[in-house]
Amino acid sequence: MAKIIVYRYDTRDFAEGEVIISNGDHFDRLMPDQQRAETAIRDKMPNGHDIRATSLYTWKHLRPAELAWKFKKGNHLYELEVDEADIIHTADLDDYSSIVTAVRKREPPDSYVERYCSGVCNTDRI
Repeated sequence: MAKIIVYRYDTRDFAEGEVIISNGDHFDRLMPDQQRAETAIRDKMPNGHDIRATSLYTWKHLRPAELAWKFKKGNHLYELEVDEADIIHTADLDDYSSIVTAVRKREPPDSYVERYCSGVCNTDRI
């Protein structure tokens, strides 16, 4: 299995070499518009409810992980080594943000949901 490096910010404090697992479903911690966006994604993806509730979310590249992490006071930024075969889904966080924006504007988010669920991730701008 090929190993790859990914990045994650987390409020939990882990020691070097400690295994990091999901800390559970994040749905209840979301704002109402985000919950509607999340529901749209979960309903669209095959096995979406389980995947979204149990996955460990990571960043493929350090730069966007660092940018997001800087806004999360008290969080730790980790470099993780994962088996590439363990990656269940990849997507572009910008598409998630577009889904939330569409929901807030009471516009159909379908095209953004489709793109997010398709696994397309635009890394060219990184």
